[in-house]
Amino acid sequence: MACVLTGMLTDGRAADEKKSAHKPATVADAAKALDLMKFPAMKEAKEPLDRSVASLRYNVPSDCKSAFEFQRKTLTILKWKELPGTSVTGEYGSGMFEREGFVATVSVMPLGDAKQPGVVNVGVTLLGNVDVRKLPTPSGVKTTYAGPQVAMYTTDVPVQKTVEACRKLLLAQGWQPYGTAGDSFFFKQNAIRLCATIGTAPAEGNRTTVSFSTEQLSADIPAPAETVQLQYSDSTKEVLFDTKESEEAIVAFYRKALGDSGWKATTENVVKVDWTNVLIFRNAAKEMRTLELRPIKAEDVLRVTLKHETAAEVAAMLKRLDEQAAAAQKKKETPLPKVAIAPPAGAKLTSE
Repeated sequence: MACVLTGMLTDGRAADEKKSAHKPATVADAAKALDLMKFPAMKEAKEPLDRSVASLRYNVPSDCKSAFEFQRKTLTILKWKELPGTSVTGEYGSGMFEREGFVATVSVMPLGDAKQPGVVNVGVTLLGNVDVRKLPTPSGVKTTYAGPQVAMYTTDVPVQKTVEACRKLLLAQGWQPYGTAGDSFFFKQNAIRLCATIGTAPAEGNRTTVSFSTEQLSADIPAPAETVQLQYSDSTKEVLFDTKESEEAIVAFYRKALGDSGWKATTENVVKVDWTNVLIFRNAAKEMRTLELRPIKAEDVLRVTLKHETAAEVAAMLKRLDEQAAAAQKKKETPLPKVAIAPPAGAKLTSE
């Protein structure tokens, strides 16, 4: 995902803007604002539908204009306001909608599969409720573009100093480090991930460029501040990272971080599964989080994965396991078939 940076404020304006900014949404806040788990798909939509708290995507036999109009009408009924900039043609449809500080996008485009002519792909994505224009930026930056979804700036201050200044301002507002990728720096607060991209632009005379964007997460998965190559996937609701910390330190971190939000480990100690140590957490909502820890000796790091599964996903998994167990038991109890074998002509039974 291309990352773009946040709204520009000078230090002098930051305090006033901060007062009017929305608190970054939780998963519950996002579902209340726009429940994409229940958002209606078009009647002819093809299974499977890709649904999460933050995104709905599906293929449907339709044209772009009709498919976009269906999403527009549904959002309007739900009291979402269409923002300027909508573009709908026979080949593409895109638009942004806003409600109570939350921003959602709609995109429609041809599937492009010769085997499925006349099918379009529909996407509805919730970007969260953080207006990037109200995030703090260092003094001296100049606005290139500023919108609720994306904001871009330039400055004459060198890249590294700009990175340090932006990091300091974001940390002061409660944003926690959440990995890096190239010249992009990620931060998380509640279930909102902020991407800050800071680099140089040859077209701008090699000036430093800053851009911010945010996305709504379908799961609020914490991670230690100091990690290596942290990656988060919203489609699988999973965070993966390497660390120099010990296994004991990571387990202690997650017992505390998850325990503070109502999660409890199901065993006193980690359980060894092949080359991986596993610890499972459950909460009152019957959701599950699986912590996996595996030492990578060649790189002298501990590889950590934490995956979130909803109550519905856990129930579906248990149902599959029960069905598999029942099928195996039925196969075990099924008597072997009797096969009649005719003896060769002239053969006689003998007791010898």
